Amino acid sequence: MFDPFRIKPFSSNQSSEVHFDATKEQRWDRLYRPLLIGGLPFLLLAIVRQTVTAVILLQAYLLTAMLFGYLLLVEERENLKKSWLWKAMAPIAVLHLVVLTFVFSWDKAYPDLANKGLISTSVLWIFGVIEYYFTLWIIEFCRPSTNNEHPSDRQS
Repeated sequence: MFDPFRIKPFSSNQSSEVHFDATKEQRWDRLYRPLLIGGLPFLLLAIVRQTVTAVILLQAYLLTAMLFGYLLLVEERENLKKSWLWKAMAPIAVLHLVVLTFVFSWDKAYPDLANKGLISTSVLWIFGVIEYYFTLWIIEFCRPSTNNEHPSDRQS
């Protein structure tokens, strides 16, 4: 199972136990409750109204809040003032809009299934995981290299 808090040992002498970044774990513990509480009005709207539009609003909030909240406030908090992170946000925002478009089009194509919580959650989870992995790839692509060589000096 994927664990976002798992990090590799610092040296090859250490055992291959799983190590956790306690700071990121604490940040996540402080973040997820307000994010979920912020989604309660959307959840109540979806329960009371039982329309595709209400479900779309709930899904848009959950996907956006979880992705950008986790990415900016947990994973990359130390890099918030770095320009490379904000350059990476442009393609991530476009990717997010594309994913939301796919989720919304699925909801519109299958309105009876969109109102069923388990199916709607499963669809959102599948699209969210795919988006998260593409987002991580974009971030790693935009992250400056740790060595001192200039990118133009690299050999293919």
